[in-house]
Formats: sequence, structure tokens, C-alpha cells
Amino acid sequence: MTEPSPRRRIPLPAFLASIPYPFVAVALATAMQTGDAWVFNSISVLYPFIQDDMGLSVILPGLTTGALLLGGMGTALFGGYLADLWGVKRVVVLSLIAVILPVLGFAISVNIWMLLAMAMLIGAVSSPVYPASSRAVMDWLSPRARGLGMGIKQTGPSIAGTLAAVSLPALATAFSWRWAMIVAIGYVVLIIVVVQAFYRDRSVTRTRTSMIPLRALLELMQDRAMAVTVTWAAIFVGLQLIIFSYFIVFLVQGPGLSPVSAGWYMAVALVASLVGRVMWGLISDAVFGGRRVVVLVIVGAGAAGMMLATSFIEPGTGGWYIALVAAGHGISSLSAAGVLTVLISEIAGQERVGIALGGTQIFIRIGMITIPPLFGVIVATWGYPTAWIVASAAAVLVTTGLAVLSRSPRSA
Repeated sequence: MTEPSPRRRIPLPAFLASIPYPFVAVALATAMQTGDAWVFNSISVLYPFIQDDMGLSVILPGLTTGALLLGGMGTALFGGYLADLWGVKRVVVLSLIAVILPVLGFAISVNIWMLLAMAMLIGAVSSPVYPASSRAVMDWLSPRARGLGMGIKQTGPSIAGTLAAVSLPALATAFSWRWAMIVAIGYVVLIIVVVQAFYRDRSVTRTRTSMIPLRALLELMQDRAMAVTVTWAAIFVGLQLIIFSYFIVFLVQGPGLSPVSAGWYMAVALVASLVGRVMWGLISDAVFGGRRVVVLVIVGAGAAGMMLATSFIEPGTGGWYIALVAAGHGISSLSAAGVLTVLISEIAGQERVGIALGGTQIFIRIGMITIPPLFGVIVATWGYPTAWIVASAAAVLVTTGLAVLSRSPRSA
């Protein structure tokens, strides 16, 4: 494993200097991912308060989630390209600094149009963090450790979501959702400082390529394995966004829980996903020898079952059942990201990791943008049970396609 050149080495404190830097890099990549996901999850757990304060309909979570994702469709590709070209640190730090102002704008929004505009801007400036932080893991870990490393890195959204779910609803109840959003900015600032102080790029990170990002992406999508994997991801990650956008709102409006209680059940799902993301990454490395597709098929089948189980939650349903369903979603619906990220990266090859991860977000986000609002429309028309059953059927269909048509590449 090639070490950075001496002129690029950043001194580490004593407690970090004794740890092999690849482990430090994975920890810092996880911190980067929490910084990005923190804003998204902060907004998600505050949806009931935003709806009540501004008198908005049940479709609000889907529209706002769609705006967050739409804003980042193009910048994810560009951010991935810059991560290949410049290195990870610069892209991550600049993105997180840029997100602060639109978060403030979101907090002072006076109508839904301003909310959606600020959400789009948040998505645009934060989306480069995902391909850049993923590049950090691919740079520093060997192929036989990437599934576990990426699984650890992808616990970032779960960590951020858990912290948001257990803290921000209580803060919003005591003060307001607007003050909760403003307080949330402090966490982003903390991550900026940590990354700037301790992360260092590997010398191999800075790929010297003159290939136009869009042309490189189109070339990648000609590979059937990539096209099938990205199609599965577009649908499955869209279904995942239903959990982030609607699970708390559903528990409030369906069985009639309080926003704080619903937030705790969401925290159960997110804590379970911490286990799931690491567990599936380790299984893909150690049990299936890098065959990532097998793991994604198992996860997809589990998610389909949990969507169906959610349809049976109603007023009077026992808390034990809701907790089991929440944990099941954590292990399945919310745990595919790490293995998926490694699979896309390995299909693309080391030289094009940033472009692949950033560029495929264009296609994946089509599903992420359209599926949550569609779920909201189904809820408004036929109710939650029907919407959860339709989501379960979609997971079955797309996962069957992945099992039949895709493949895992040989690890390099």
C-alpha cells in the first residue's frame, strides 16, 4: 500500500498516529458521510413539525425529499469527477461549507416554495460528499476489505439519523423546528474541522484523466452489469427513501403515535441499520468472497417482507411489533448502501470510482425523486396499507431482475 509523499503528510495526534492510517481513513470517511446525511435526516425527522407549522399536506415529505435529491443530480457527477482529479479532502470540505447557508434559508422559509428551493440548493451543494467519501474507502482499502470498510462508512447516515431522531424532535417540541435546524448546523461545522485537520489523500487518488465526465459515464453504462445494478439501485434506494420520508409521519398518522415516540421507533430502525450495513459488508467479503450481487438480492428480499409487514400496523398495534418492523427495516431496507457502493465501484474500476459513483447518482436519483412523491399520492388516494403493499411488490420485482441479470465482477 503506497504511502503519501512526505510533503503531503499531515501530522496526526498521538492517539491516531499509532493506528494504521487505512483505519483512520475509514473513520474519517464515515464522519464525512455523517456530515452530509445529518442535514437530510434533520429535515426528515422534523417533517411533522413543519407540516403543522405551515399547514402543509401529506405530500410534503415526498416533495421535499424529491427536491433535495433533484438538486444533486448533476453536482454528484461533477463532484465525483473532481474527487478523482483533486482528491477527497478538498471536495468534502468545500461541499460541507457550502451547505450551511441554504440550511439557514430552509430554517427561515415562509412558504413551501422557499422550502423546496432551499432543499434543492442543499442537495446541489452536498451531493459531492457521497462519491468523494466513497473514493476515500476505495483508495485506502484492499479489495477483500472494501465491503466491510464501505459498510462501516455507510453507517454515517444511520449515525446521523439516530442522533437527529432522538434529539431534534424534542428540541423542536421545546422551541421550534426552525431553531432545531439552526442548532443542527453546529454538527456540520464540527465535521468540517475534523476532516480538514486529520484526513489526507493518498497519492494515487488524483487521477490524471482528460475524459469528459458525461462521456465516461455513458461508456460505463454500456456495461450490462452496471446498467442492471443501477436500475435496481434506482428503485430500491427510492423505496429506502420512503422509510426516511414517511415512516415517522406514518406512525403519527396511522397508529396515532406522538412525533417523539415515532422518532424513537425511527431511531430503532437506524440503530439496526448500523448493524446491518457493517454485517452485510462483512458477509460480502468473508462469506461470499466479494459476490456483492448475492448479498443485495438477500437484502432486497428482506426489504420486501418488511414493507409488507408495515402494512399491518394500525391503531392498537403493539409496540413490540412496531419495534420489530422498525428493526427489520434497519437490517434490510436501510442497509444496502455499502455493498451497492462497492459493487458499482468494482464494476467501474479504480481509475473511475468518483465518476462512476457520482454519475450513476443521476440515474439512481430518478427513482429517489419520483418514488417518495408517488408513495405519497398512493397514500392520499388509497391509504397507507395499499401504499406499503405496492412498495413491497416493487421490491420483489426489481430484486428478481437483479438476481437474474446482474453479476459480481472479479475483485482487483
